Amino acid sequence: MELLPSAPVVVLVGHLPHLGHFAASLLQNPAAAGRLQGLFHPASGLALKATEGVWAEDQELRCEPGRRSLRRL
Repeated sequence: MELLPSAPVVVLVGHLPHLGHFAASLLQNPAAAGRLQGLFHPASGLALKATEGVWAEDQELRCEPGRRSLRRL
C-alpha cells in the first residue's frame, strides 16, 4: 500500500462557541478565544495550518447559499 502525502491542516467548522476555545488552545493563545468565537457560525469556521509543529490561523471559511468564500487571514 502506498501512503499519500498529507498536509498539516485542521479545518474547524460549526457554530458552537466552544470551537473558538478549541482553536485558541491549538494556537496556544487563550486570549484569542473571544475573537475566534466570532468566526464560528453555521457553515463557517477556520482553517489552521501547522508549520514546524506550531499551529497558525490560515483561512476563515464562510459558506453562504449560492456561493462560498475563503478569506486568507
